[in-house]
Amino acid sequence: MQDARSDGSLAVEYLLAAGGTHCLVIDADTVVDQVVLSNFFRFLRYAPVDIVIGGHLFDRHRPAILCETGTSATNIGPAFAHHAHMDGRKIESLVGFNKASKSGRIPAWLCAIPSKHIRALKRNLTVFNTKVQPDPTVLREIGITAMSLPGIGIWGERRRYDPCYTLQTLFWTSNPATKVLYVRELLGKLDILDNSDDENKESTALHLGANSKISFNTYFNSFYFDYWAECASEQIRAVFVEITFSGQILVEVFNDRTGGGCGKVFETYFDGSTSTIASFKVDLFRTERGRLFFDIFSQTGAVIQEVSLRTYSKPLRNPNFTLGICTFNRESYLVKNLQAILREESLEDRLGAIFIVNQGKKFSNPNLLDLLSQSKIINVIEQGNFGGCGGFTRTMYEAITIPT
Repeated sequence: MQDARSDGSLAVEYLLAAGGTHCLVIDADTVVDQVVLSNFFRFLRYAPVDIVIGGHLFDRHRPAILCETGTSATNIGPAFAHHAHMDGRKIESLVGFNKASKSGRIPAWLCAIPSKHIRALKRNLTVFNTKVQPDPTVLREIGITAMSLPGIGIWGERRRYDPCYTLQTLFWTSNPATKVLYVRELLGKLDILDNSDDENKESTALHLGANSKISFNTYFNSFYFDYWAECASEQIRAVFVEITFSGQILVEVFNDRTGGGCGKVFETYFDGSTSTIASFKVDLFRTERGRLFFDIFSQTGAVIQEVSLRTYSKPLRNPNFTLGICTFNRESYLVKNLQAILREESLEDRLGAIFIVNQGKKFSNPNLLDLLSQSKIINVIEQGNFGGCGGFTRTMYEAITIPT
C-alpha cells in the first residue's frame, strides 16, 4: 500500500478495515512457502495476543543463506542483523536458535501485528513506500513483545531497508609482497585465508588471533573522503560501515585530516558468536576532510569476512563501459586478468564488450583459448605491432564503432 500521508495513518486504516485478530504484512516481492504460512498461523493460535511475530529472511539469490532474523537496532547507535549470512545447510548454525530471544524490531518482509494494538501504532509506523513495520521504541512503550521465529522463513532481497548503495569494498591478499598495501598487522597474529584465485569461493577472510589488532590505514582500503567530497559533496552526507564477522571486535574510526593531524572519531564494540553483520554510521559533515580508516581489535579472536562502506544516497548515473586490452606475447598475464574480470559480479551488467588487440604471436595458452571460446563478450583483433599507441587506439576505435 502506498501511504500518501507519509505518517502511517493511511496504511493503518487499510489494515484495520481488513479485520481479524492480527494484521499480517508480507512483502509482495518475496517467495513464501504455503506450508510455512500454515505453521505460522498455527503458532499464532497458541501465542499471546500481545506478541508481534515475524519470520526470517533468506537470500533469494543464495537460497540456503539466511540474511537475518530481525535486528536489535535502536534509533541511535550501531545495528546488528542477527544470524546474518548464516548457512542453513550447516547443522552447527542451528545452535543459535536453541534459546528463544526477543527482537528489537520485526522487519516487514513477514510480520503479524495484533489488531488490538494497530490503532496505538497508528502514528508510529515506519513506512517504506509499500512496507510497514512497527517502531521498536513504540513497541517497548506500549509493552508489546516482539519475536522472530526460526522455521518461519521466506526468500527475498537482502536487507532492503539498509543503506543499499555500496561506495567501497575493502579487500586484502595473502601475498607477503603486497599485503601491507591492504591491511597492517599492529598487534598479535593475523592469518589471511586467501581464496581469491578459487572461483568457487566468494571471498577471502581475515583470521585474528586473541589480543590481535589490524589496521586498514593503507593505500587500498582508506576511504579518501576529500576526493569524494570534490565530486559528490552534496550527495554523500554519511557512510555506513558494514562488517560481516564472527567473534568479538572493537572497531576504531580515524580521521586523517587534510590540514594535518590524525584523530579518533569514535569506537564501537560488537559481539557475534556466529556470522553476523554489524553496521555503524559515520557522519561525513562532522568530520574534517581528508581520509578515513578503521582499526579492528579482538581480545578473544575473530574472523572478518567482509567490510564495505555504503550509503542511502542514490547514484546520479548508471555507467557502463567497454574494456580495451593491448597485448604482446603476455598470455599468462592476460588469462589471469580476464579470469579476474569475468568473475567480478559487480561488473557483470556494466561491461558490454572486451576488445583484445593482439600484436604478438597467435594465442596458444590452452586456458586462454578455452576462455575466449566460452565468452560472448570478448573480441580478439589481430594486427601488427604498432606499439601501445597503435594497440590502444584500435581498442577505442572498435569500442565506438560497435552497435549501441
